[in-house]
Formats: sequence, structure tokens, C-alpha cells
Amino acid sequence: MGVARALAVAPPVLLMDEPFGALDPVTRLELRRVFQRVQRELRQTVLLVTHDLAEACALGTRVGVLDAGTLIACDDPDTVRRSADPRVKPFLEAAGLSGAA
Repeated sequence: MGVARALAVAPPVLLMDEPFGALDPVTRLELRRVFQRVQRELRQTVLLVTHDLAEACALGTRVGVLDAGTLIACDDPDTVRRSADPRVKPFLEAAGLSGAA
């Protein structure tokens, strides 16, 4: 309901802070699919904040990685997955994305 209210005013950017974080895995997956469909249909720019790098890579067209308040990576998901930056690697490993292309 909150997303519908936010979209009703047609903002230039929609900020979503951990929108799927407190959901069970089945509901989380279903709502991610709904989110992707709605985003495609509305062509809405969304800034999605998440601690789940796998989720960010699955949903985002650009992914940023912060470490100690510093943006250490910001690119398309495939480029971030291939990062050799030693500060990014722990995030990739924790998300099960290390070695992925």
C-alpha cells in the first residue's frame, strides 16, 4: 500500500529501503517478481537499499556497494560481480556471487 501511495504522486525517483527484508522466502520471491513487473510497466526509477547483494544484482540495472560509508563500486550487476577490488570481494562471497560472471 505504501508503494502505491508513493507512486500516486509520480515522483522522479522512488526510494525503497529494505522493502523485502522482513519477508519469508516465498513471499519475498513473489513480491520481487511483482516489483519487477510494475517497474517495467511504469518505467519508474527506483533507488532500492538492501544489504542483500544478490537481491541488488537480481533487481538492479546499476548496483552500488558501500563500505564504511564510501561508494567502492557502482556499475551494472555483471561488472560488479567481476570486480577484483578486494573491498568488494567479501560482499560477493557473502552473497554467493564470487566467481560469477
